[in-house]
Amino acid sequence: MSEFSSVLELAQAVTAESNRIGRGAKAEQEASRVLQRVDAAAAALANLNRAVTAARALAAASSENAVSLSGLAEGREAFAQIVERTGSRPSDQAFTAARNKIDGVTKRVNEELTAAWTHWTSQSIGELPLVRMPMLPDGDRKPAQQHQKDLRDYARKQVPAPGDILMFKNALEELGELLKQARDPEGDLVPLLERLAVRAIPLSELTDEQIGLLRQVADQIEVRRRGA
Repeated sequence: MSEFSSVLELAQAVTAESNRIGRGAKAEQEASRVLQRVDAAAAALANLNRAVTAARALAAASSENAVSLSGLAEGREAFAQIVERTGSRPSDQAFTAARNKIDGVTKRVNEELTAAWTHWTSQSIGELPLVRMPMLPDGDRKPAQQHQKDLRDYARKQVPAPGDILMFKNALEELGELLKQARDPEGDLVPLLERLAVRAIPLSELTDEQIGLLRQVADQIEVRRRGA
């Protein structure tokens, strides 16, 4: 929160000043109003900070700056200005204007983050030689399958948190290392495995020769009864 600390310090100053407004029902009501608006603005700033942190984590993991972090000052300065301009008791309209600025920047960053995340995860998974999965040694198959599941689960997240990005990168690297140790399938087994990676194939569509090829990797083929 370092880059947001100065703004939040202003918020704290507003809160402290509101507590000194005075006594009486009217004064207490005014203090309560200001405190509520400060809390809402601080929460909006926290949302912006989370989006920025995730965008920077994705840039570090993917080595691509696909999310523009320009305009961040608009959100922070909007809140700072209402305090500096109006003193200890900004109007509701001033708070609303600042919130709208902050929320607008957050929305844009999250939208760009979602698009960049979807592109990077899809490309990264697509570049893995997954056709080698059935060729892995027995001890590597289950870890590889778990990594593959994790990659798909993380890739489904619309707006990733920094932790999601780190876990996806770790699973990607670990699965990549396992697949490096395996050989590519050979001959007619290659297109057959590629077809299975896209959709399930009924046995009625397979020749005896293809079924024989699949027996080479039988423990890696999932068989399901039609309609199950």
